[in-house]
Amino acid sequence: MTDKAIQKRLEAATRAIAKRKDIAINFSGDTASPVLGSSEVITLPRIDDMALLRGDADLSALALRYHNPLIHYNLRPISTNAAIVFDALEQARIEIIGSQNWSGVKQNLNKRLEEYHSKQLYHSTSQPVADILALLLRERALGTKPPKKIKAIVDLWRTRLNDSVEKNLDNLPANINDQKQYASLVNNIINELSFEGKEESKGEASTKSGEADEETPKEQNSGEDNNSKQTEFVSSPETGEESFTSVIKSEDLPPDDAVQLDSPLTAPPVNNISNISDFSELLNSPEYHIFTTHFDEIVEADKLATPEEITRLRALLDQKLIAFHSVTSKLANRLQRLLLAKQSLIYEYEVEEGVIDSKNLSKLVTDPNYSYIYKQEKETNFLDTVVTLLIDNSGSMRGRPITVAAICADILARTLERCGVKVEILGFTTRDWKGGQSRKLWQDAGKPEKSGRLNDLRHIIYKSANMRWQKARKNIGIMLKDGILKENIDGEAIIWAHKRLLARPEQRKILMVISDGAPVDDSTISVNSGNYLSEHLNKVIKIIENYSPVELLAIGIGHDVTRYYKRAVTISDVTQLGDVMAKELVKLFDE
Repeated sequence: MTDKAIQKRLEAATRAIAKRKDIAINFSGDTASPVLGSSEVITLPRIDDMALLRGDADLSALALRYHNPLIHYNLRPISTNAAIVFDALEQARIEIIGSQNWSGVKQNLNKRLEEYHSKQLYHSTSQPVADILALLLRERALGTKPPKKIKAIVDLWRTRLNDSVEKNLDNLPANINDQKQYASLVNNIINELSFEGKEESKGEASTKSGEADEETPKEQNSGEDNNSKQTEFVSSPETGEESFTSVIKSEDLPPDDAVQLDSPLTAPPVNNISNISDFSELLNSPEYHIFTTHFDEIVEADKLATPEEITRLRALLDQKLIAFHSVTSKLANRLQRLLLAKQSLIYEYEVEEGVIDSKNLSKLVTDPNYSYIYKQEKETNFLDTVVTLLIDNSGSMRGRPITVAAICADILARTLERCGVKVEILGFTTRDWKGGQSRKLWQDAGKPEKSGRLNDLRHIIYKSANMRWQKARKNIGIMLKDGILKENIDGEAIIWAHKRLLARPEQRKILMVISDGAPVDDSTISVNSGNYLSEHLNKVIKIIENYSPVELLAIGIGHDVTRYYKRAVTISDVTQLGDVMAKELVKLFDE
């Protein structure tokens, strides 16, 4: 069966489970879109493992059908760690409903769960309590045994949960179809997990605006022995951040060879993080909040316009290319010449096999037994490179700036491809002005304070790294489409582009950001400080520059970006963009 046929079947099944004929489904992501943040566009990984792909599709469809984001937001705890548990048990609720209704869905979700736990790093003295509780709940509701890798840990936790947590877990399956009552029971469980103070949901917190939290942590029975059942939050002495830790003594644990756990995840040294999950932890900022991801989308550019529009916009871009023809031809030729020069053949001489080196033939004449007359071409790291162009698609880029950015992206992709370097072209904006659906949801929730980012993100894939320029060529013109350019939230866009780069197999990864201003989103700024988005952007950049193998540089169009980026160039005229891009890339390859 062809990929197209598989996609059509999956699309039909996903729409049927979700009971939504209007949802769009993309098969272009490196990972599936967030389960509790599913938008009107479901993004799924490329077709590889069919069972896993079905599991991702089924889960996204179930979330659209059975998950109410407004109820979830109102009852979700404020604390980050408590919210993780709340989200995990809500996802488990959705999975249980689907598994009870469809046996095929149950098989797909079980396969997905096995794969998820096979990739996690678990350590016997610092446990993922959200994962444990979700597995215990699935066992109660479906009779599903925990995956082998984590079974020993789950068995250990069974004896450590107190009676109140056990009772609430027992009551959850009976309330699976009532999200509100179910969420209330989940919050009871979270409150039993001994926080520094009782957890409040956002709805409760909003009714206590301005009041100090006077509740104190639960007192533990001083007479309990070493076998007492308790779970608590502790603060890290290094970071001060709270994390779940089970209060289990090392002597209570089974021997390491019986548990067969991976080694704990340790703090990576500077400039040595290449794992996506490591960065997720590092970039998780307690100061930066997101009201909801439900309406965010990652979309392929050709889904934003009709085929007729795409053809018209590409023709328009080609027309504009004529005006820049002399400049662009010189730029493309110069860049290609410089890059190809870097790829000049490098040989290792005097080896026993390879291509005959004419310079050593005289040695063979004087010594017939001499065998080192060959040379071998050495591999260079030059070709093992991927470049991502992340282009600001905000309203202020309208007109000449976005036209020149599109032209330069087009030229760069074509030229680098000729030189054997892969290129990805991404854009970032928002789906609407002034907050979109996120703001409406915020208003319906009673306008809670400290809501954080309050708009619907739109991240656009114009050309993926594996797509040939000839095929992606038509997409570049879509940057000129009226209505796409809205507001810009740079920090999250860079995290997204960076995550895509980390997943690439190439050894060298370059991220070039092209922007004409600081992050601006009226809706977010209206409920936060004026520098809320800028501070987040600054933190994201510093983490990538200090810890990531990705090489980050920025080009500011009429805007000084050097205050954010270590490696940055500011241009005053957009026509300088192509030349500056070429020079910066050549500098990087020189290094």
